Amino acid sequence: MFDEAMSSYRSGDYLAAINGDQKSKGRDGRFYFGVGFRDVAGVWSGAPAWLRPSYFGRSLALAREAVASKMDEDSLRKMVDEYAAEDIDYIPVAKMRLGDALFARGDFLGASSLFAEAKETVGADPAIVRMASSRIAECRKRMDGP
Repeated sequence: MFDEAMSSYRSGDYLAAINGDQKSKGRDGRFYFGVGFRDVAGVWSGAPAWLRPSYFGRSLALAREAVASKMDEDSLRKMVDEYAAEDIDYIPVAKMRLGDALFARGDFLGASSLFAEAKETVGADPAIVRMASSRIAECRKRMDGP
């Protein structure tokens, strides 16, 4: 399981590495789902810590790293669109990165909206809440003009 997710990660397909993906199998055209880090972590999340394999923590860390610094804007958008309603700790980070991209392009209203979503996500890290609040204030300043 972990090896399949790691293969996607190494090839730069971070969305598939995190969430798995649908792949065709053979000439019969049937499909199967590839495994991602979320699947790996999900299998072991209920087990006592001493039973979890070493790749349990690595799966979580690699998923967070991919969202925080490796995924492109399109992949982040797909992740947010598909998984925004789920309680996944890196969704607020994805929203912040998307907001930063919009801010850099001068779309302060769109950026502010994403920062607000990141801030309001259930279970968002307090550091993200503070960062989002600060960026919302900066967006408002830019929208109001000099």
